[in-house]
Amino acid sequence: MIKKQTLIVKTAQRLILGFILVIFSHYQIWANDINHLNNLNQSRNLDNPIVCLSTSGNGYNWASTLTWAAEILKNAVSEAPSAANFNVACVSGASSGSAFVVTYGSLLQNKHLFTRVDFNPQRATREEVLILADSLLYMALASDFNHDEVNLYLTLDGDSNPHPPWWTSQFSHERIMLDFGTRVMIAQNLSLEDVAEIKRLNQFMTYHSLEELKEAKNNRAIRNQYRQITFDIWEQSQRILTRLYENANFLRTERKADLDDFRTNPAHPVRQALSQKPPTGILALTYGELAFAQSMTDYKNQRQKPPQYTDLVPFVFTNEETAKIIINSPFYQQQVQSNDPYVDKYVISVVDNYFTMLKLALREPDLSPVGIYKFGPIVAGISGDSAGVNKFYQPIAEKNWQVNPQFELIRATKILPRDNDFYSAYLGVAGAREPREVELR
Repeated sequence: MIKKQTLIVKTAQRLILGFILVIFSHYQIWANDINHLNNLNQSRNLDNPIVCLSTSGNGYNWASTLTWAAEILKNAVSEAPSAANFNVACVSGASSGSAFVVTYGSLLQNKHLFTRVDFNPQRATREEVLILADSLLYMALASDFNHDEVNLYLTLDGDSNPHPPWWTSQFSHERIMLDFGTRVMIAQNLSLEDVAEIKRLNQFMTYHSLEELKEAKNNRAIRNQYRQITFDIWEQSQRILTRLYENANFLRTERKADLDDFRTNPAHPVRQALSQKPPTGILALTYGELAFAQSMTDYKNQRQKPPQYTDLVPFVFTNEETAKIIINSPFYQQQVQSNDPYVDKYVISVVDNYFTMLKLALREPDLSPVGIYKFGPIVAGISGDSAGVNKFYQPIAEKNWQVNPQFELIRATKILPRDNDFYSAYLGVAGAREPREVELR
């Protein structure tokens, strides 16, 4: 039964990731090239091909995801016309895939890598796409974990007595965010000189058959040379982190003190890195429940047990421009107006920064704690449990206020009058995979 449930959730997760990119990319093609297209299949013939990436979580085997993305980009360049420009601002991810999304977006915003004054990731040159690909390969090596970090993650610091008692967690959410956040910080500060180190690996790309690879694998000198180059790149990335931590309250090696500081201090260097606004086309996703209650206490009392699977809906976290692109898409509006039962569930949510993206999309049941929030923005100077969502759009929720779809973003703090009382929206994050406790009807 558990295997069946897991399969259903993984399939649904792929639908979330894939469908939202179809909406986004379809809109861009429609908007830019309507006179040249009859359908999406013709997009391969455009001089401005769109490269859309969609990633699920794969735990801490992060290097494989980053390498996969780099190879997709290189393949797109190899197949496109020589004068092509590329739209590479089309990426979504859930669970640790959301951390990939934040890293990818940070690379696109890195002015040390993309020095052209009018650089636009929706019109990137071949050379710029290859810089992005090499940057992802660099990040793959920078994201490998050394022995000390592995030992840290074998030490559990999760919540064994959560409220409400949906599930226990292995790790605190801040620990996971801090670890991925350091990689985001590297992505924001890479230079072309750093990325050029990847070229040292080109000498190992001369094998054209499995037999040649096997022969190279058995050559100790080649193995040692490869290991040394990859280790040199990893060490270089750690020097970048050390430099970026110069003004931190604690050294990175003081892991517990640094984690506590990250948890409470908005000036922490990783918190500062994650305060950056996501660029257009960057989307993080998760499953959750959008519920209306009179207070946080009421919602928690209503939800002493985790929501059932059929109560969960896909949440998409992105910036306001991307949210408007999606809900103004003729393709999306056609699905909504035809009452598509799946599309109606999407909660397109506007967030201001990467920190909020990771806080909401990086969660997984049993791994990280229960996430329950008031569905609204975080008010400066007030500590609380707000999600950090400013506006949203969900056709199902919109019917609480409108008879027909308006396709306009709704304030996350919008009050719902009901039965002479007033209700606010609350978000219960279930995560990107199904916990044992969630039941299927």
